[in-house]
Amino acid sequence: MIVCQPLTGLIGMDVTHEASDSSSDSTQTAPSQKPNALENLNDIEKALEHRHLAVFLDYDGTLTPIVEIPSEAKISNKMTNIVAKIASLFPTAIITGRSIPVITNFVQLKNLYYAGSHGYDIRAPGAKQIVCQIGGKYLPLLEKARDRLRNILKHVPGNDVEDNKYAISVHYRRIESKHWEFVEKAVDAEIAACNGQLKKGCGKMVFEIRPNLDWHKGKAVRELLRTLGSCQANSSQGESESKTNSASADSIGMKRKDESTQKSVFKQMKKDTFAIYIGDDTTDEDAFRELEESKRGFGIRVLSKGGAITQKTSAMFVLNSVDEVGKFLNKLCEMKTTYESKF
Repeated sequence: MIVCQPLTGLIGMDVTHEASDSSSDSTQTAPSQKPNALENLNDIEKALEHRHLAVFLDYDGTLTPIVEIPSEAKISNKMTNIVAKIASLFPTAIITGRSIPVITNFVQLKNLYYAGSHGYDIRAPGAKQIVCQIGGKYLPLLEKARDRLRNILKHVPGNDVEDNKYAISVHYRRIESKHWEFVEKAVDAEIAACNGQLKKGCGKMVFEIRPNLDWHKGKAVRELLRTLGSCQANSSQGESESKTNSASADSIGMKRKDESTQKSVFKQMKKDTFAIYIGDDTTDEDAFRELEESKRGFGIRVLSKGGAITQKTSAMFVLNSVDEVGKFLNKLCEMKTTYESKF
């Protein structure tokens, strides 16, 4: 269940606190207790020896700074070139709350996997081929909620109701604090009117409405790793996991690319694939936790200016800014790994 801290007392802060979709982890610690990834490059390089690397990246606050107007969060040419270089060496995915059309328009790189709407819509390089989609039957409900919220909030200065297809994002960064409670109540009313079919999420100065399904960025990471073939430790384990995934997929209405044709579409990676996930928000904690618990990689939390730097994280390392993300990705390109991309 999503639990947002009441807005009272948050005036002037740059973040609304949220419990991530999956259960909390008692092993989480504050970012101040985590080492900086740039200061531990030797250890990271040793961890990557003889492994096949995959790189997963959040977008807002990770590849580009958080901005006042979400539609203006354009990635810089410098960062685009860095991401392009990473993707030429390793399978790379951007996992974001943005819709597929928006994120592909921002980034404009065709050799990436894209997971839009917090992983509800995952696409292969080129963004045309569907890896999986979750919750399609909820789209009419989300569209109605979007339209009603736009109508209800149209008189609130600075309101921004963004349609991310499988998620409706209600940004209040440019709204005066005296209106925040009204905005949140409007969001809550829309969710209540849908009789449990939709759920609320919270991020940095944003409320979100999503399908009420057991799905989040951590599950998206798992699906990407499964698609890339990294889960097959042995044939019996692979068969068992496939059956489990199939049952789980049916329960949440997942639409997947036909398994019989995936081998011709996706590069099948070795069982020792190791993933690094870099993100800055509470929604990224599910991905950090997935990698930590599965032992398939580690997370790096980006600490944004004005953010909740005391909030506990399951990431193994931290970076202090978008600029440091760029520096780390450049260093990653220089590291010796055994995997070479053939996109």
